[in-house]
Amino acid sequence: MTPTKQMQSVHIATAGVAIIATVAFLISYSALQRTASMFGFPGWQSWLWPLLIDMPILVFAFTSLVIGWMTNRRSWFATSMIVLFSGATIMFNLAHAEMHWLHYAVAIMPPLALIVSFEALRELIQIVASQQFPESPPPVALVALPEPEAETVTAPVADEPKSSWPEMRAEERAHALQETAHLSTGEAAKILGCHKSTVGRARAKLGQVATGKNGGSA
Repeated sequence: MTPTKQMQSVHIATAGVAIIATVAFLISYSALQRTASMFGFPGWQSWLWPLLIDMPILVFAFTSLVIGWMTNRRSWFATSMIVLFSGATIMFNLAHAEMHWLHYAVAIMPPLALIVSFEALRELIQIVASQQFPESPPPVALVALPEPEAETVTAPVADEPKSSWPEMRAEERAHALQETAHLSTGEAAKILGCHKSTVGRARAKLGQVATGKNGGSA
């Protein structure tokens, strides 16, 4: 059902409940007025006393309808007051009825019709309100993302030779010494797998060879 048709159904039901409430109020008012006169309320008091019984039913019923439309929930206070005053008006309507079950049924029919029709209208309004005004989802909590860690830059490390120093040929030793020339003697010795004195002698010998080559070329 479209929202427009839903509102039309609410309007039609409201008009019907208004007619029932008017008729029930008038009939119940007349019965309550006779009950007030029977229990000794003089003149104008007997005409005002029924308002204290039936008017609260209308007020609390209207309050229940509005709360159901605005909050999509039942007002238990308004509902309990409707039950309380409805019980009172039914009791007082039975007070002047004759001792027969049919007279009792006739006496309680107006307030009972009013109560049932108001409850049906309240449920209709609550259903329409829940469909046209659904409850919004709870807000999503924002979670702070951790800051990215700073990248650490490490200095390039010379590749370790595939063979240890005793297993290397002369060309491999010369190449390994050139690769580790930027390292200290101790660090180069750990990489080459020999004593640092061996690295020192090999570097000195390599330097002498290089000096001899340069001198011969000159």
